[in-house]
Amino acid sequence: MMDSLSLYISKRFIAEKQLLNLAKNITVSTEEAKKYYDSNISDYTEFGNATFYQIFVTNNTKETIAKAQKKVLELAALSDSLHPFKGDKNTLYSISYEKNVQLIPAFSFTSTIEQIPVKGFSKLLQLPNYNSPVMYYVVDKVSAKAKPFDSVKEDCFNKVKEEKQQREMAQLYKIATTTFPTPAKQ
Repeated sequence: MMDSLSLYISKRFIAEKQLLNLAKNITVSTEEAKKYYDSNISDYTEFGNATFYQIFVTNNTKETIAKAQKKVLELAALSDSLHPFKGDKNTLYSISYEKNVQLIPAFSFTSTIEQIPVKGFSKLLQLPNYNSPVMYYVVDKVSAKAKPFDSVKEDCFNKVKEEKQQREMAQLYKIATTTFPTPAKQ
């Protein structure tokens, strides 16, 4: 009779051989890889970045918005070397200078910044988790962009192959547990 370690090693060996056989027999078409790429495009996207001013408006009047916009344009005209901390805070509005912020496609903030033209102001927005309305002035931005399929094709093929292998193993496990059920514990 085999001891439990020998049984474990033999089962593990059989499972590894089965995995190798499965891997050899699984094929992936270019269409399957492309479909995977399209449905997981965020995994293959290079992040963009932006430099912008974030203006929190505590007194929501046209005059306050005009003053805040004027102040932002004054600050934007200053070079970073002369004035690296370009911000302003008073009772009507608060301005912060955000430099080289990574634009991650999964964040709703990214789509807000992406829609604002460079050297342009956004509308006054009420964003979740912000107490006061906020406005943006985009100084510079590089949009997020997807890597071309050809540059990540091999990875897509491997991911689809791995998914197929997992499904096959799950099916084999289901068949094995149906054919050879685990004995009930007494």
